[in-house]
Amino acid sequence: MSEGAVGILMLGTIAICSGLVWHWFVTVYPTAVIGSTVTTVVTFQIAAYLHAGYVDPFFPIAVITSSFVAAVIASLIGLLIRARRRLNAEGRKQP
Repeated sequence: MSEGAVGILMLGTIAICSGLVWHWFVTVYPTAVIGSTVTTVVTFQIAAYLHAGYVDPFFPIAVITSSFVAAVIASLIGLLIRARRRLNAEGRKQP
């Protein structure tokens, strides 16, 4: 597996885990998306620094790109969790 593929896999894994945790504990959708995005970007940049041993010269571009990817993933996870919460709430209302 190439180094680029490992980076994408790491970003995706971190984004999914962060999205799940944020949307599970925070019920306000926009707050959870923003929190998940920030957490994902910071964690990914720390992981990239630890892996490379130095700050990437394209750090600002990496932050913007990973922010976009993290926000999309967090939004999709949030929509799924939100839909599940609504289904559970509707199921409880009916006798």
